[in-house]
Amino acid sequence: MNEFQHTFIDALGRSANLADFVVIVQEFKARRLGQHVAYDELQMARLYMGCQTDDRANANCDTLEAVMDRVWGYFSRRKFIWPDSLTD
Repeated sequence: MNEFQHTFIDALGRSANLADFVVIVQEFKARRLGQHVAYDELQMARLYMGCQTDDRANANCDTLEAVMDRVWGYFSRRKFIWPDSLTD
């Protein structure tokens, strides 16, 4: 697990809220973490946590997936972390 994933999973253990996670992503973005890399790292953390299976779904998985949506750019532009969606 790398520093980004470790920081993110530690925050999940502290029951941080969505705004806290967005700050974490923005801090790593400022350190030159790219959008694709951030999404891929969060996806690996999601798999590590077992979020891909229905029986393991929980609030931490929901929060992680909400941040992944923000990183991808599924929300309105004002909620984007990067200037573009990965879909663009």
